[in-house]
Amino acid sequence: MLRCEYEDKKIRVAELSATQAVEHLNQQILAYTNSKYPFDAPVTQQCSIISWWRHLAQNPASAVLAHYAIRIYAMTPNSMADERTASVFTWLNSARRSSQKASTLVRLTQLRSRYRRDNKKSQGNRPTVNFCDMTDTIFGTQSRSHVPRKRKHATTLHFRQ
Repeated sequence: MLRCEYEDKKIRVAELSATQAVEHLNQQILAYTNSKYPFDAPVTQQCSIISWWRHLAQNPASAVLAHYAIRIYAMTPNSMADERTASVFTWLNSARRSSQKASTLVRLTQLRSRYRRDNKKSQGNRPTVNFCDMTDTIFGTQSRSHVPRKRKHATTLHFRQ
């Protein structure tokens, strides 16, 4: 992972060279496993684990390990997005389209997810109308002949603007 950061992504961790970062990482892993400074500070109720690591990232004695810990804790711990993407692949790669290249399928999936995300942002909040609230709107004041029946669950409609 460290090699990938330096060679492929050209990201310097804690402004160290690659060899310095490896040395620091080895020292910091040993200090962490032995609960030595700066890893001896407890995580409190008011402090989340990722904020604890962010605080450690500011200290040169823990910056390299903290960099990777923050990246690991920032990952989504479920596979729902992967399952959704696989479903989209299946949907887009139907029998009629089975001769598509893998790169085409990936690009179509990326376009679809981007379009759906942008579309949700542009819709904003949609009004919610309950049928039980419509009686006053339709009939003005409630009269005895138009008292709505009691329902266990109100039906909800979403209207697009």
